[in-house]
Amino acid sequence: MNPILSKNASLGSYLVGAYLFSVPAFSYSETLNLTIIPQLIAACVVMLAIFDAFKTGNLNLGTDIKLYGLFILWTVIAFILANDWTYGESIVTLIKVGFIVLGVSQLIKNEKDFLMAIMIFNFSIVLVYYFNHNLISNLQRASQIHGDDRFAGTLTNSNAAAMYALSILWSGITLLFSTETKKVVKVLTVITVAVALWIIVYSGSKKGLIGVVLFATFTGWLFIQQNKHSFWKTLIASVSAVILIGATLIYVYNSPFFARMLEMVNGDPHSTAHRIYLINAATDTWLTNGKTFLAGVGHENFKDMNLLGKYSHSTITETLVASGLIGFVLYFGSLFFLVRQFNLLRNITHGTHYFSTIFFCLIMILLFLFFNTAAVMYESRDFWPLMGVMSSYGFYISKLDKVQQKFAVEFLQFTRENNSQNESTAVY
Repeated sequence: MNPILSKNASLGSYLVGAYLFSVPAFSYSETLNLTIIPQLIAACVVMLAIFDAFKTGNLNLGTDIKLYGLFILWTVIAFILANDWTYGESIVTLIKVGFIVLGVSQLIKNEKDFLMAIMIFNFSIVLVYYFNHNLISNLQRASQIHGDDRFAGTLTNSNAAAMYALSILWSGITLLFSTETKKVVKVLTVITVAVALWIIVYSGSKKGLIGVVLFATFTGWLFIQQNKHSFWKTLIASVSAVILIGATLIYVYNSPFFARMLEMVNGDPHSTAHRIYLINAATDTWLTNGKTFLAGVGHENFKDMNLLGKYSHSTITETLVASGLIGFVLYFGSLFFLVRQFNLLRNITHGTHYFSTIFFCLIMILLFLFFNTAAVMYESRDFWPLMGVMSSYGFYISKLDKVQQKFAVEFLQFTRENNSQNESTAVY
């Protein structure tokens, strides 16, 4: 059966979901000794994707994912040109991520595939909660929480925990709004969303708290867009949006780590000074000469070129200093085409059951762009595969729209020919 018209989820979507599930559950914490699991699943994903590409004779890849693949290739070339193999193991990891992104993109062929993959991923939070149950219980019982008590657990880093929880929030809300999701799944998803919100608030991550506010704002706007055809429905949707955003702001304000948000507004001298130094150092290194301007100094080599011994804490400066202007254009060109695609699809699908899913994908992509400004995300083992899944879903909707347009044209042509024949018969 044509995958565009298929109503069943494929084996590939189950494998993609299993990989997305395994990364937060097993990859972050080496103390669990389970990191081999996502690697084995990733290998299966890539092999099945290669088999699928040969079997079907075509690549199920959008322009955005092709550009990301070219970015990975260029980053490897830039690393070789730098002639410094200190971080050779890290470049191998980046190559693996690139193959995984291409693999998951190849295997998601229709809406059922997309929903199956993100549903399996959504339930990964159950295992994450299980692994961190004791830490979570201690935080719940604590009478006083200090800045060092931020939740990370097996996710190893509070920012990683918050961004993961935001992706669970996205997948959960997407499933809740989709008319194709079964009722029992929606009920279970309410629980996963609640746990995700808990992790965000106790992670103390500024990125996570800002992300929740942005998510609520975009969701409120979705309510209004879906009901703007009627004055009273628009009014009710607007009030609901205000209540949602207000409740989110109260949620953030009552966070035990709200003081960190105030520090960001008032300016944290220690953190701000470090970030400004790293940005300036990365920019100066990038502009050293023509070679570094175009090709950078090589993946992760900047860590050995600044006094703090750290990466630049922003994908913007890190792509420039690591892979030069060419790498920067390829990477952010990929994200530009991804945003452009879903913004176009938002207009095409308005009034259909696809609209809410497309809109929530656009929200997540914009949040990912936000993360890129304050973190290095180009080798993310979970977010970039998620971008690949979303890209393929958008690619599917684009092809579906073209099929429908072609059908409409053929039907119109058939109707005209039929009418013409009828008129000829009547004249005769």
